[in-house]
Amino acid sequence: MDPNLFHIDYGRLIELVTALSLTAIFIERALAPLFESRWFIDRTEAREYIPAHSLVNTKTTVPEQSERPKRKGIREFIAVVVSFAVCYFWDIDAMSIMLQSKETVTLPGMLLTAGIISGGAKGSNVLFQNVLDIMSSAERERKGK
Repeated sequence: MDPNLFHIDYGRLIELVTALSLTAIFIERALAPLFESRWFIDRTEAREYIPAHSLVNTKTTVPEQSERPKRKGIREFIAVVVSFAVCYFWDIDAMSIMLQSKETVTLPGMLLTAGIISGGAKGSNVLFQNVLDIMSSAERERKGK
């Protein structure tokens, strides 16, 4: 590609950033009932892992749930998968749109866009929970508020 022909259409870029931001907020809000449910929190919240062999000589009892580690990072994985599904279904490829380089969407572009959207979903989660204080009672209980 000739570097002299490179041009970014800023009107298109603003529309793209707006669309990605709104998509991230929509996905975050769509996943909130799952992520903030008591069932999901109980299964994924990280607790201190105490191996069973270290409990042999101790007189304190440890609840059963701390005998196995909880799954950390599952929220991010789910957000990326859902974001990719949205990108795939609606043919969203931010790089191809921004650079106007392809007439069709590409798989690497959709994967990158899914990462951008899921990262934005995590950011909007922080906005809703920490700044606006919007969260479920289970999430509020987990955070001790």
